[in-house]
Parts: sequence; C-alpha cells; structure tokens
Amino acid sequence: MRWSDSTWPELERIGAETVLLWPLASCEQHGHHLPVMTDTYIVTAIAEQVEVNLPAKVVLLPTLWLGASHHHRSFPGALSVPEVFYIEMLRHVIECLLESPVCAPGKVKRVFLLNGHGGNIYPGQTALGEIAWRYRHRPEVIVAFGSYWITCAEAIRSVEMETPVLTHACEYETSLMLAVGGELVRMDRAKAEAVHWDHTRFTPDASRPSKVAVAAPFHARSANGALGNPEFATEEKGRGLLRAISDDLTEFVDEFLAWPDLADRRPRRPA
Repeated sequence: MRWSDSTWPELERIGAETVLLWPLASCEQHGHHLPVMTDTYIVTAIAEQVEVNLPAKVVLLPTLWLGASHHHRSFPGALSVPEVFYIEMLRHVIECLLESPVCAPGKVKRVFLLNGHGGNIYPGQTALGEIAWRYRHRPEVIVAFGSYWITCAEAIRSVEMETPVLTHACEYETSLMLAVGGELVRMDRAKAEAVHWDHTRFTPDASRPSKVAVAAPFHARSANGALGNPEFATEEKGRGLLRAISDDLTEFVDEFLAWPDLADRRPRRPA
C-alpha cells in the first residue's frame, strides 16, 4: 500500500500489523557518470520492491529526497539542509505520523526509516533519540532507522563484486543505478579520482573504516566526486544487489513486526 495513492479513510483503516516505511535520500553529486538524484532513485526502488513483496504489511511513504549533504556543496548539484534542520524535519514528520489516527493506540506501532545517504546517518539517529524521549509514554511504538548498506550488509556480500565495500558513486551504486535507471548512467565517464592515504587512521577513500573523524569536504576525498571503481559496474550486478537487498529488508519487516513492545522495559526502582 502506498501512502501517496491513498485517501484518508483508507489510511485510517490501516491495521496494527503494518510497518510505515519511509525512504530517506539526498540530492548531491555522484561523480561524472551518475545523476545527482542517485541516492533517491536507489533507495526508492528498494523500498518499492519491499512494498511489492509485502503489500498487506507495508505502507510506503513518499521518499524524502532532501538530505544533509553540505559536504558535497563544493560541487554543483547539491541541494541540502544543515544537520540541525534535518533533525527537525524528521522529528516533525514522525510527529505527524505518531499523533495521527494512523498510529492511535491499538493501530500502527512500527515505523522504519530506510536511509539511502551516508550524510543522513548521524542526524537521523539524533532525531530518533529525541523521538524516544518525546514519546517515552508510548513504549509500544518503535521507530527504527537503518541504512540499507549497513542493515543488509550480509545480503550485499552475497553478490559477487570486484570491490569490497559500497562507498560513493562506486561499483555498487553505479550497478544499482544501471538496474533502476540505466538510461541516466554515463558509463563512458565512470571513473573515480579518490585520494588514497597509506599508513593512517583516516581513510578518505572509504575503502576501510576510518578510526578518526576528519572535518573534510568531499572534494578533499575525490577530485571528481566518485570513489571506488565504478568502471566495474554492470546491470546484472545491480539487479543482483537490488534483489538481495529488497529480499533481506522484506525479511526484516516481518522480524520488525514481531519485535516485542517496550512496555516492560521501563526503569525499575530498587525493592
């Protein structure tokens, strides 16, 4: 079921055994070969497939394409809001959901934010902290946040790829875009110009986890805005990734619905 295609009486009738699925994305540069809405196209395609797999259990909300992408603003194409404003956007929309008849007591009590952009992770998790406090008296409601490449890491590793990790405008994202919008991919320009530092705890090319965080705009990591090896991308790999990720998230939705409520997890005083 899709939120955007429904009338309000139809939304009011949604039952408790339902997850509200809200994709989060961005509009920012993705190298010389991918469109600026790459994150939005990819996470929307994943979420749409999950809804197709579970039409009676998933209500798919419209994708929030505007993200926290200030680190990409040196390149043309970035439409971004500061992290503090992004936190407020998420908080206010989640309040609209939780305080509506859709999520009234006895109705929907699971909301999952499916993230498709790395810059949204920290403000997204901060927003969850604020929501947890504001709705501490409704512990039966669980709002969760997950980035598809982290939540579905094992499923992604099941697809044979040339490079070890998903980064930015890389083999993985380029393959996914070939699968969901191949006509928008310029494979003749698919090349990364990433900065590589050896023997350091900071890894600007994201080929392995950094052990320190550094205040660096994206052009300090890559001259053309791409990382990894996008030239290795194929549509077949993208179809495999899309299938693996959406199938794994479909399993998660069933698991999420089966999670116990948090009502018995309140602070307990000494006897």
